[in-house]
Amino acid sequence: MEIQTESLDIAIDNKTIVEKITLEVKNKEFVGLIGPNGSGKSTILRALYRSLKPQSGRIFFDGEDLETLSLQQTAQRLGVMKQNSTLNFDFKVLDLILMGRTPYKKPFELDSQADYELAKAALAAVGLNGYEERLYNQLSGGEQQRVMIARVLTGQPQTLLLDEMTNHLDLYYQFHLLELIENMQVEVLAVMHDLNLAAKFCQKLYLLKAGKIIAYGKTKDVLCSPVIEETFKIKIKPYNDEDGQLHLLYKDAK
Repeated sequence: MEIQTESLDIAIDNKTIVEKITLEVKNKEFVGLIGPNGSGKSTILRALYRSLKPQSGRIFFDGEDLETLSLQQTAQRLGVMKQNSTLNFDFKVLDLILMGRTPYKKPFELDSQADYELAKAALAAVGLNGYEERLYNQLSGGEQQRVMIARVLTGQPQTLLLDEMTNHLDLYYQFHLLELIENMQVEVLAVMHDLNLAAKFCQKLYLLKAGKIIAYGKTKDVLCSPVIEETFKIKIKPYNDEDGQLHLLYKDAK
């Protein structure tokens, strides 16, 4: 599902967070949002999954205005991985993952055998076989993150919105789960803090600063631009390894 925004302005408590945000994700692209803390990356995602309402501007899913879609229709199309996954009530892992099927159900409809099979396949995909009866709040931060990713996968979304998905994950699962998502062949818009992970997985990047897009383009073009050092206030040396993969060496703070 392709995403387009036109001139989004978003404010929280009467303070403008992002201004005139126009972006697009199409053709099964993996697109990254990068920028310093407080630049508005997560705010954009919140507008897309309808946690925040823009003051002005428009959002389109496959050409349909988001305002014309029900919350259920939005939930069926989007898989959302939020930055924080704290729960006030404890759930068994399997029950929590099955909630990924909720947008497809009528009120009080029970989970089907197909739902259980999807949930167990998602558990296996994130390396949590045998965790079905474990309590979510007793898991480590990394395990909780993987449970939430499994819940998103169980919903079989058309498009993924990922807000710092690799938080709390060890190095293996950062790569394993991003490769898993890359192979799903769906549109992805992801907030990325690790620029080397962005270099490996994103086809295009939007660079934000103070609520505005200041650079956009192919990943290599953005990451090798002088504006990266200016924005992050650190000296960076880009280089390609023997396979042609771009890497960034961080040097001194400016």
